Amino acid sequence: EQTTATVSAPVQTASDADAYIDEVSELSDSYRLIVSADTDTSTLTGAAGVAYDGSCILTFTSETDYNAAIAYFDANAISYATDGEVSLCGDGSEDVPTGTVSDNAAVKIAIIDTGSNVANESVSVLGGSLTDGNGHGTAMANYVLAQTDNAYILSVKAIGDNGKGSVTDVYAGVQYAIDADCDVILLAMSIPDSGNYDTFKSLIGQAEADGITVIASAGNNSADASAYLPAGIDGVTTVGALNPDGTKLGISNYGSCVDYYVPAGSTSEAAATFAGKFIAGNI
Repeated sequence: EQTTATVSAPVQTASDADAYIDEVSELSDSYRLIVSADTDTSTLTGAAGVAYDGSCILTFTSETDYNAAIAYFDANAISYATDGEVSLCGDGSEDVPTGTVSDNAAVKIAIIDTGSNVANESVSVLGGSLTDGNGHGTAMANYVLAQTDNAYILSVKAIGDNGKGSVTDVYAGVQYAIDADCDVILLAMSIPDSGNYDTFKSLIGQAEADGITVIASAGNNSADASAYLPAGIDGVTTVGALNPDGTKLGISNYGSCVDYYVPAGSTSEAAATFAGKFIAGNI
């Protein structure tokens, strides 16, 4: 028997992927949750949100309402994901090559990051400027392009110029990439797995089921990568970093979920370099 709450929740349904990320960018950054779009949100107090393509990002007006929603989901065995801070797996300050995009490139790769000043297409989950004011996303695009001229770069800005981001914004970026029929998604980032990210993991699984190759950094914590997302998600191609002599880079995460290691100064660089090699058919 389901428990109930009170008060109607105004959740809007986006008409398409572009409207979706525009509407997500206007949501409050506080007290966010992700649930399935078929979840009955009419019983939740103080909620607003945007639904699209099977999922819904919710925000709440207070911590009390947020905690009540989590209790409601737990009591009714409703899958959800809480928000959390995303860390980049490099700072973009390495010796970065300069790449050039090609309109004739056949493999579309979504780089979900701080934006990229080198791209065929650019969108932002955050609203405002599409420009990369951090440098990390641009570096990722250049590492990819250094390995192949067949990468069509879709830059999805989901992390701020200060290098900080949230799981819900990355989630929206992945949803957009799926809708854009990307062949590859690059996630050069790391999230400690709190155990509360079920719907985020499910979305990555959906991307893989749609035939998209999801490539992720192992993380720069010198720890088992299985404790971090998206590195530890089943089916993700996880990439760690090596020193030039073939030993593990000191900061690189490791473990059974790491599929490849690449000589690099960070696991971000390693993942992006691998993505370029993968697109080139050179792994």
